[in-house]
Amino acid sequence: MTGALPEHILLRRALRMRRIGHPVSIVATGIILVGYIFNTVLLGETP
Repeated sequence: MTGALPEHILLRRALRMRRIGHPVSIVATGIILVGYIFNTVLLGETP
């Protein structure tokens, strides 16, 4: 049951985000995700 812990954390995070309900939280998460992907791509493609 190791996969139950991460899922529970994700569900908890989703509930927390829903509790806030502000679009700012959604935009913030989007920026964080895009920034993380952008950084990983840049670090992966740098010679």
